[in-house]
Amino acid sequence: MNQGPRVVALGISLVLLVPLAGCWGEDDRTTPVPELTAPTKGTEDGGWNQSARPERPKDVKSEQGLRAYVDYVVSVGPYSFASRDPSVLADLGDPATCVPCAQAKNLSEFYAQEVHLYEDRPTLRVLSLDTLPLADRFVVETEIHVPPSQRLDPRSGAARAEEPEKTYPVRFEVMWADGRWELINYGPSY
Repeated sequence: MNQGPRVVALGISLVLLVPLAGCWGEDDRTTPVPELTAPTKGTEDGGWNQSARPERPKDVKSEQGLRAYVDYVVSVGPYSFASRDPSVLADLGDPATCVPCAQAKNLSEFYAQEVHLYEDRPTLRVLSLDTLPLADRFVVETEIHVPPSQRLDPRSGAARAEEPEKTYPVRFEVMWADGRWELINYGPSY
């Protein structure tokens, strides 16, 4: 049996979908939230810090603006894991049109997820940008390279395992609405 699609889907969720479990909902945490120390590789020289809240790029309706927004979406996941802060996820899209955001309603599920602390920032390579037949909707085919990470228990913060680096093909559906980019959906790209 070919396990490839399952492995790809699981990998994508590690970077993106798991943090989306906390987009909206009551703050009904039942799982204790441990203090975690995220990697700060190279921060003394302006490098990446997983605990630093990513800044949403200026919304510009252009190819460059779309690429910047998708890169921002990729950076939100690692930040949410490290900081245990799902609030930044609310900025990804409108729950009426953002499929992953609409599915994410329970904060206790967010806080119960395993935490991944990455050695470095996941990187994005855009393979193609296509316009959908619907006005102002776009498909962005990408590859996301995930650096090695440490998987931590969400309750204790104790290390569970080391994860090797991986690259996943990911398809993003994005729309331009009310003067800003919004996520509609994402998933494995085959």
